[in-house]
Amino acid sequence: MATTAQLTATPFDASNTVLVNRVITFTSDTAAVATVNNQGLVSAVAVGTATITVACEGKTATVPVTVINANTVNSIVLSQTSSTVGVGSTVQLQATPEDSSGNPVSATVTWTSSDATKATVDATGLVTGVAQGAVTITAAVGAVTAPCAITVPSTATTRQVWLAADSLPLTDGDLVTTWTDQVAGIQATQSVNANKPVYEANAIGGLPGVNFVAASDLHFAGVDAAAFTRFFVCTPGVTTPTASMQLIKSPMVDFHVKTDGTIQFVIIKTGGLVVEWQSAAAACTLNAKQIIEVAYDATVLTNNPTVKVNGGSAIAMTLFGGAQTGTRVTDAGTTFLGSSTTGGALPLLGPLSEYVKIADVSDHTDERQRLATKYGITIT
Repeated sequence: MATTAQLTATPFDASNTVLVNRVITFTSDTAAVATVNNQGLVSAVAVGTATITVACEGKTATVPVTVINANTVNSIVLSQTSSTVGVGSTVQLQATPEDSSGNPVSATVTWTSSDATKATVDATGLVTGVAQGAVTITAAVGAVTAPCAITVPSTATTRQVWLAADSLPLTDGDLVTTWTDQVAGIQATQSVNANKPVYEANAIGGLPGVNFVAASDLHFAGVDAAAFTRFFVCTPGVTTPTASMQLIKSPMVDFHVKTDGTIQFVIIKTGGLVVEWQSAAAACTLNAKQIIEVAYDATVLTNNPTVKVNGGSAIAMTLFGGAQTGTRVTDAGTTFLGSSTTGGALPLLGPLSEYVKIADVSDHTDERQRLATKYGITIT
């Protein structure tokens, strides 16, 4: 501790007249805490208290000295003291150590989780949800601590189909022959080179994507679910479309984006009939990364679809064609992703980074947040 303080002593006589050319001495009673030289310069040595005595011709005066550690942390201020983080999602905590006067102090903060099976935290304060429950994340500098209460909400998400491009062992520009689902090992394939989509190493949010251009598509043996929620992380219309762009076409579902940003959703009924809904124009922004989702319960066709882009309020979907009567066909069978060679080859004309199908119509906030965090998409 190199901090110093200069003392000045002035002797007076009985008439309060300044005396000059007198010998003045300075002494410290605790040199291990603070020292003083013959000119009254006090130097801090260690944390503690000391008394400096000034003497002149038998008269004395004392000066109490307190030496503090300029880097002593008295408290830690957190950017938030409570937060909710979904399974697989993250929240960044910031910690500011302060001294007793509330001034920021440079000090190394360590982070710990009270239960790493519920949430983990790294050396920077980044918290990741692991499983439902409550956990305390603690920031510490020595014995000084600050807690943040983290809640990991319950999740009803059980993915039925889950295709994520970052699971593909490919390099930039490779043709995608097979894309394997991470839940049941379902393989979306394409055997014709001219119809294979292209792997992009940096497609959405710095992560890989499968780019569906020209007449490219992948198809797989889908599984049935009358009620479902489907998420698509994509950038439709990177290449200027001249027709609708197909996100998916299954035996029961046809879901695509039109050239003006209209979202169109179709349920196929027995006998080849359909029920068709569509949004207003510009519901989807072309050439922009986004999470497009649709939820529908086809057990009763009088239901209406719930469609969202980047979360927020549901987009108004208007009945456009067909009648909300009859019976749906099963969704089991050949499903085309990103385009459909049987439906006129309407390619997405852009990358798809993740496709998730969940067999219910709950509002899967946790899955939406996971995708938004992963791909750097702001949800509303």
